[in-house]
Amino acid sequence: MSYKILLTSAGGRLSPEMIKLFKNSDRHKITVIAVDCDREASAKFFADYFEVVPRGTDVGFADVILSICMKYEVNLVIPCSDEEVISLSEKQQKFSKQGIVLAVPPEDILEYLIDKSKTYKLLNKKGLPTPTWKIVEKKEEILDKVKGFLNQFGECVVKPTKGRGGRGVYIISNNTPEFSHLNDARDIIIDFNVFCSEYLNKVQENLPIIVMERLMGPGYDVDVLSIDGKVKRMVPRRRFISSGTPFKGSLICWPEEVINLANKVAKSFKLSWLTDLDLMTDRNGNLQFTEINPRPSGGVVSSIAAGIPILDDFISIAKKEDIPNLNKKNIVAVVPYTSTMCIPKELTPEGK
Repeated sequence: MSYKILLTSAGGRLSPEMIKLFKNSDRHKITVIAVDCDREASAKFFADYFEVVPRGTDVGFADVILSICMKYEVNLVIPCSDEEVISLSEKQQKFSKQGIVLAVPPEDILEYLIDKSKTYKLLNKKGLPTPTWKIVEKKEEILDKVKGFLNQFGECVVKPTKGRGGRGVYIISNNTPEFSHLNDARDIIIDFNVFCSEYLNKVQENLPIIVMERLMGPGYDVDVLSIDGKVKRMVPRRRFISSGTPFKGSLICWPEEVINLANKVAKSFKLSWLTDLDLMTDRNGNLQFTEINPRPSGGVVSSIAAGIPILDDFISIAKKEDIPNLNKKNIVAVVPYTSTMCIPKELTPEGK
């Protein structure tokens, strides 16, 4: 019998690859129902079924997902954006009553993951490394905090306490003479004067915010599959471009320090399901946690491409099956690329 999974936010650049990997599983027979707010998402040509849904922040999103689950007799829901995790977590009991596994953290754990200030506070309390940071809740405190960090570090980062994917993040530098973007990233590098004249109003609208020291490379994403804080599978990935988003390629490697830190975070936060941990390096060469994302990373497919069956393991855990031991840990470089496929003409906008 086919095991049916529902994959949200299927409009991502690597979503078709994730769907292909699920469907080509050697361990499970899987049917994929993909959903996205974009009706033209390319994932619809790769999934067994595709449905257009509201955005994760829209009222009624979780009820729409539940109705789709009932329609297709879904076994497991894997949300792939923070907003969807939040919306679905509020309806966990409804899904559970229908026998549907919802891969989201419990609400009491999620509270610490969706607010970066709470994440950092708990990390600090547990003795885990974070950049030097301050929370700012009042408009009149923003510039003083930014000036303080610029005086201490020469650069700083301003970002909302809630948000994802680098949206609303500003890097302010004494060494930046003019406005610039990072390579294919959403981060913006500006000097203090440009920040005051062009972006201060936007930041004030998103209070509370975090002001923190700017970190450097190397940067790591760590795919952590766990249940109640017990790690079942872990794959560290060192980014080729530390600040680059979206995924620009990475080196699958196994630094002991990264592995130890990830294990401590999983235990401290009692993480469950597939989580994405982000670390970067400070000016002294020390690793610091920057994000704990309560959903799979957009680049998780690179772990499977490198021979680590973390998605198969995900399904096995949802089915309450044991997962195999991996004795060999290869160091492999993985890069994304664009490909094409042929589809029936009637499926194109012209053919409809």
